[in-house]
Amino acid sequence: MKKSERPWVAAFAVSLLPLAFLSAAFFGFEVPDEDVFLYTSLAVGLVCSLPIWGAAIKRASFGKHRQDWLSLSAIFIAYGYALVLQDVKFYWQPLALTSVLLLGGWIQHRQVTKVYSSVRKFSNLLPTKASVIDGREIEHVDVSELEIGQVILVRPGSPIPADGYVIQGESLVSQTSITGEVDAVAKVPGDWVLAGSENVAGRGSQHGPLTIRVSAVGGDLLVHELEASVDLTNSASAKYTRFGLVGANFLTLLAIAGSVVMGGFVLVMGESPVTGFGLVLGFLVAAQVALVALAAPLASTASSIKAANLGVLIRNRQDFELLTKVNHVVFNKTGILTRGYSAVGAIHLARNTSIGSEDELLALAAAVEMGTSHELGHLLIQEAVKRGLELPRVTDIAPIPGLGVSASFDGSLVQVGNAGMVNVSGINMNPYDLFRVSSAYQEGSSVVFVSIDELLVGYFEFPDELRANSQQAIIELSGKLAITVLSGDATGVVEKVTKSLGLEEFAAEVLSTRKADWIKERRASGSRILLVADGHYDSASLSEADVALAFGAGHDVHLSSANLVQISQDPWTVSRLVTLAKKTQARSLRNIIFGLFISLGLMAAGVFGLMAPILALAGVVTSWAFNSSIVRLVK
Repeated sequence: MKKSERPWVAAFAVSLLPLAFLSAAFFGFEVPDEDVFLYTSLAVGLVCSLPIWGAAIKRASFGKHRQDWLSLSAIFIAYGYALVLQDVKFYWQPLALTSVLLLGGWIQHRQVTKVYSSVRKFSNLLPTKASVIDGREIEHVDVSELEIGQVILVRPGSPIPADGYVIQGESLVSQTSITGEVDAVAKVPGDWVLAGSENVAGRGSQHGPLTIRVSAVGGDLLVHELEASVDLTNSASAKYTRFGLVGANFLTLLAIAGSVVMGGFVLVMGESPVTGFGLVLGFLVAAQVALVALAAPLASTASSIKAANLGVLIRNRQDFELLTKVNHVVFNKTGILTRGYSAVGAIHLARNTSIGSEDELLALAAAVEMGTSHELGHLLIQEAVKRGLELPRVTDIAPIPGLGVSASFDGSLVQVGNAGMVNVSGINMNPYDLFRVSSAYQEGSSVVFVSIDELLVGYFEFPDELRANSQQAIIELSGKLAITVLSGDATGVVEKVTKSLGLEEFAAEVLSTRKADWIKERRASGSRILLVADGHYDSASLSEADVALAFGAGHDVHLSSANLVQISQDPWTVSRLVTLAKKTQARSLRNIIFGLFISLGLMAAGVFGLMAPILALAGVVTSWAFNSSIVRLVK
């Protein structure tokens, strides 16, 4: 039992004793009827109601849950009537009401606690010490003393103390404790790593220490933002939270007005004050039992916790709620549905090429790619460094937007790029080379071409494969939403991936400079688009989507490219996130709407004489049933 639950449990248990005594008196059993016993019972019951008063005052300080004041008013009036009427037949009602409301408060507190107990303490994953590389020395410092730009060493088996980028070394990094992913991810120079993940010892000799340049420390760490995203107060602006508050305020005003009108009507008609007592209590208690104001904030918190446990950061509740409105999911292919390119595959010299060897071709391409930010260019450079090649001197390096990069070498124009570059530049290709390129596409590999003075001299294959759960993600989304695979890769590559997933719609050879326009065109035709793409390379197109999900984003990009950030690299998470948004909306609306109708029904029952404790018990059962469905969101 949580420490915060103990006052509720203790107060409820103690309240049963005077309730049993007064109930026995009400039903005619022989009990001591001296005033001291009766007043002591009322006093004990009033003291036991303190947790109810404390919770109401605490929540009222945040300007929320005004329904709580209805139960407090009902308790105050019930005890007042009992003392004024001096009739033992009415003494038991305030005690019964107190016990039922204590039970309801305890159940509600337990449900809220259960939701919050599902929060992963991501900050506990951080180590206390970090190894900072200072020249040739390694200094062990407190993690709190780390600064952006410092270089740290993380050995196999050790947790990573800060967000950053690998600048040296290769190893496997596990994010299981953060995202729940079972498989460790290979990290090489240039890859982003997350604080709290672990550098696990690989089986191969190439896996070892990682040298990392720190990009975020302290409160800016992504694990801290994940923890902050599940705070109930961050959900205050959510649409369904506001709807719930409007409903709660409506019930509160209706209850106050109804109790005043009914009580006044009874007095005007000359009826017994006892009749007015029952009507007033019935209105006040019936209007607060469903607690519709709690439904949406609790659902928002539960969904944020579930999303965080899936490795998704919700930075804006409105974007999460918009997931229920999308009718078209667009997946960027490379690195999302597929694992992405991790190494250079086969190297081919073109027929009648002027290049003498594969190493010479690789060195020339790597030299041209120096200074660019394209991931395939980085892989060419890494492969050249791994082979210990000396890069030739090139000049006038210039990007060819969406196609590749060009440079001058020995007075000749060298171009390195994709199939679009070949088509635009009018580079001729031997039928044999066309056949090999087509075969590479059919195998799912991308191809980078190298030409000198518009003559093809060679090309590189970059193998890629589907992620393990891509198929599962597509199966769950198919039939519910339109799905398109979007890529700048050649048509043959994209078509193969699309068909292997059981899809038909794809858009290939869409240059990075055109992806944003492609999204705009689809939105103009009526599509509400969820775009799942890389937070760095596709930031422009992400900004044009109705809902943007930055997939596997690093700390320096997730702040600006999207309000939904998927840290994990599991495509299945996308479909689970969409399902979570729909469940959150459905259960929030159901709880609010049915809560309103049930409260109105109980108010009507109070008019016809149903006693306040019974109304309160009906409301407790109703609230427990409704909120239980919200608690299950975090499972």
